[in-house]
Amino acid sequence: MFKAPPLFAPLFAVAAAALAATPALAQSTSDTSEFAVIGNVPALCSGGTISGANATFDLGVLVNTSTGLLRTDLSAPSKVITGSFCSARSTINVDADAMTAQTFTATPPAGFSRTVNYVATASGWTITPASFDTAQAVNSAATQSRDSAFTGDITVALSNFTTAGGNALRLVADPNYLGTVTVTGFATAPVIVSVRVVTGVPSSTARARLYPPSACSMPWRRAWRRCITRSPPTGSPRTRRSVCSGRSRSA
Repeated sequence: MFKAPPLFAPLFAVAAAALAATPALAQSTSDTSEFAVIGNVPALCSGGTISGANATFDLGVLVNTSTGLLRTDLSAPSKVITGSFCSARSTINVDADAMTAQTFTATPPAGFSRTVNYVATASGWTITPASFDTAQAVNSAATQSRDSAFTGDITVALSNFTTAGGNALRLVADPNYLGTVTVTGFATAPVIVSVRVVTGVPSSTARARLYPPSACSMPWRRAWRRCITRSPPTGSPRTRRSVCSGRSRSA
């Protein structure tokens, strides 16, 4: 007996062939792996170097030799600190000590003084220069901040010289009137750098000392500090201020 082939056989064959081909089309022929590349930049500050390696403001003779009164034309060229930078939001601070007679340490007699006040400014780091007046008990302008990183020169200048107690007083004779100006820059996470500029008469050789990180009292203060000091005459006291502790100690 003759039997005709099923009418749906070709359709089943086509469907089976299509199903067999589908998994091959869905399979991926590649894969991707990603790797993160990471690092960090700590907040850093550098105090730079004093141009000309001269850290002394030499004012010469402080008084008018005819009257014995403080000269009204006292001045000294500004000092420039080059190569300074902070890699984060930073603050600059200027601190100063009045010029005082180093040999004559007693209370001056009536009509005399042994102290000269002045204003120290550090400009270039911030829009408003940091300034410190040694005649004032409060110096709110001594600290200035900026929101961005900084690199450039800092100019340190002195002005507004006055006699403590009034300009009608004469200054006692002394071969060495000495004062100091300290400029400190630090990032938001404090990294302390200090450059010390010395004021005095007569001039002398400045010496640079490099302090290791252990000189700071707090472990996160990792940066070096350059302090410039001046040697007063033999037998005179010499003090060096610790930027980390804020105290003075004999050298």
